[in-house]
Amino acid sequence: EVEPLIDIFDEGTHLIVVVELPGAKEEDIKLSVEGSMLTVSADTPAGEYRKEVLLPTSVKTDLIEAAYRNSVLEIKLEKALFDN
Repeated sequence: EVEPLIDIFDEGTHLIVVVELPGAKEEDIKLSVEGSMLTVSADTPAGEYRKEVLLPTSVKTDLIEAAYRNSVLEIKLEKALFDN
């Protein structure tokens, strides 16, 4: 099991998470979000990628956008904004 390289960018109303998954196919990538925990995994012929990331804020789990291109997965997560 290999931990992929991950960068997280705070874009104000949303987070951008960039994950490097060399050798992975888009259909093999699995994402899940529970509270502030993002889990990314993928099975490849060379091995399994798995990474759990504690996000800096809670996100809306029903508004996840992902794009996979050139072995890089880009995930857009909208922040869950709470009324005080």
